Amino acid sequence: MPEGLKFPSTWADRAKFLEKVVASGKSLGEEAAANPNDKVVAFSQRLFWILPHLMYEWIWVSAATTGDQVERGVLPEAVFEFREALGELDLGFERVMVGFVVAREEKDAELQDLSMQSVLTGLARIQRASHGVISTLINPSANPHSSKKGHWYPTAWAKTLFRMGRDSFMPPQEALETVNLQQSLSKLASLCLSTRAALSRLMEAPSTDETTLSEAERNAVRVKRYRERKRRRVAFTAQVEIYDDDLDLLRQFGFLTSSEKNNQEAVSSAVQSFLLHGFTSFSDLPPDLWRDRLSKQRGRVSGLLGAADGDE
Repeated sequence: MPEGLKFPSTWADRAKFLEKVVASGKSLGEEAAANPNDKVVAFSQRLFWILPHLMYEWIWVSAATTGDQVERGVLPEAVFEFREALGELDLGFERVMVGFVVAREEKDAELQDLSMQSVLTGLARIQRASHGVISTLINPSANPHSSKKGHWYPTAWAKTLFRMGRDSFMPPQEALETVNLQQSLSKLASLCLSTRAALSRLMEAPSTDETTLSEAERNAVRVKRYRERKRRRVAFTAQVEIYDDDLDLLRQFGFLTSSEKNNQEAVSSAVQSFLLHGFTSFSDLPPDLWRDRLSKQRGRVSGLLGAADGDE
């Protein structure tokens, strides 16, 4: 790591480091216009655009998890796992922030590539840590009438609450804080996922135009895609209408940039990430099913990032 780029541990010093990040990214718009084919500039510009969204959620999560009171909303057997995941969250942001500055300041191509890979690793770490914290939380919105395979199971729900104990019932304000924390972590993980997919596309070589392929080659591509969908247990591909206002909302939420609005692959990735956020933030399920819900989204993660990244 270059001298002077160690990520600080206090929020006061982190604010100063963030000023360095902002100063480093101010000229990105002009650089991108002058060098439209520069991979490092395009990578940095896309990352710089999403950083305010990520920082907002990170600061909120950090503030909400300060002190011992928040552990009232954690499953009793998962307190250590909860604290460990919060530590991983900070380490992930350290990689992202430092990687961004190194990519901007270093001129050596190899160091730039290493810093971009470090950013992707940091985003993956944030994603895993966010889902890790979610999996430790008690769900105060648990609904005793939720169904599983067509059957109600209030008995299983009651057993879960009895197992956690009377002290696990939270006052309304604390319950709301736990739900808000889960929502913020879910968004943070989904934003990291969509950003990883977008940055990975920028680092890869341009995809081959399928219209230039022979019939046999096009068939081979279709078979490969079919096998990938089967491996991820895709039930079927549904047609979804995307409206102009949807694109604007996806941009406001941080899943899509203005320049990506006409890129079908980018829009598809943004919608998939938004679905991931929806499936992992809907709170009306018994507390012990949150972990199960995260595992049911592995196929979607794998589809966005490829088997190697998705199965991390």
